[in-house]
Amino acid sequence: MSDGIKVGGSSRVGGPSRTTKKQGKSGSSFAEALTSLSSAEDTPEMESMASVDSVGGLLSLQEAPDAEDRPARRRAVTHGSSLLDGLEEIRLGLLTGSIPMEKLGRLAQALRSRKGQSGDAELEDLIAQIELRTEVELAKLQRR
Repeated sequence: MSDGIKVGGSSRVGGPSRTTKKQGKSGSSFAEALTSLSSAEDTPEMESMASVDSVGGLLSLQEAPDAEDRPARRRAVTHGSSLLDGLEEIRLGLLTGSIPMEKLGRLAQALRSRKGQSGDAELEDLIAQIELRTEVELAKLQRR
């Protein structure tokens, strides 16, 4: 019993045949629809982009420091840098096990001298916490 495939004679293979194009809507109507849509939407979008640009310009002008604020800002940045240097010295002292008392004293004095001048509540809270920690470390060293 053979359940195989029956193979018959060979047939001739045909060459390429020509296909016919289906006739539908022409492509020009789609292009016309796109053109009419894009020309109708150009003007409002450009106007809204211009208004966003002008708002961005106003915001950047507000953020720019005034000539009068520059020296005050420079002093604040210098003061902040010196405080960070003092904190770094204390961190190194904590790691090595010896914090020089004079460095703690200088840091505490620097923190007290500029208290409340930043105008930023979060920054003032952070400075108060650092000042408290400095005072605690000074008290520990004075007890020894």
